[in-house]
Amino acid sequence: DQRHVDPNWYLKFDFREGVMVEVFTEEEWWQANVRREEGGKVLLRYVGGSDEDDEWLAIDSDRMRPPKEGTAGNVHYQVGNAVKVLYDDEKWYHGTISLYNHKSKDFTITFDDGEEAKVKLPDQDVRMNVPTGDLLEAIAVCRKRVEAAVEEFAGKRDLSNQHTNGIKQVVKTTFGGYEKKVKGGKQDEDTETAAVKEVMQQLRQRLLHHDVIDVRDYYVLTRLAFPPKPPRKSKEQRAEEEEALKKSGGGLDGAKR
Repeated sequence: DQRHVDPNWYLKFDFREGVMVEVFTEEEWWQANVRREEGGKVLLRYVGGSDEDDEWLAIDSDRMRPPKEGTAGNVHYQVGNAVKVLYDDEKWYHGTISLYNHKSKDFTITFDDGEEAKVKLPDQDVRMNVPTGDLLEAIAVCRKRVEAAVEEFAGKRDLSNQHTNGIKQVVKTTFGGYEKKVKGGKQDEDTETAAVKEVMQQLRQRLLHHDVIDVRDYYVLTRLAFPPKPPRKSKEQRAEEEEALKKSGGGLDGAKR
């Protein structure tokens, strides 16, 4: 596979947890998922592999490249994952990934009734089977953060009770409606992240549709609900800070006994 890749692709690539890349090893390109990024390196888990096979690579390593277009790069498939498969009868059947063949790149799914099927992933008819309770918990946490943000936003903007209640009502109906879909198994999203993203998109559309908030204030509201995280410090930065602290006498080693 000699497809052309921009040599500076990594400068624009989002190495977030779970995203898929391809790694050259054993004379072949293998799919792997990012577990975390730290100090210009990424920890990778090979698709179908275990933690024993995990590997650190520099983000500019010539052994790594972005996935092909159309690859579901945000789904981390591995042995033990619970999945559901859509068959021709339009019904979802539940099972577990029980085996991965590195040569054929086939995943074996063992269904709850004992039957097995070999598939190549990602596949539009195979989805991760996140328990309904996990999805509802993620939505509930998101809802609480949004509700708290509405209160803070209303205070900062000095909104009237009527205006504030209008926003709260849209939040209530949006989250309530989505929770009902999840309980009925009618949602399309099959990960907590995707579910939260979808309900927030619905909330944005409804807030703007009901004209209780404009686009600019919507982003203010979301930043209050989900404040940006401070950048993570590398091991080198933490080591330098600890060393400086020791030299200044502020560390444990410099404390008087």
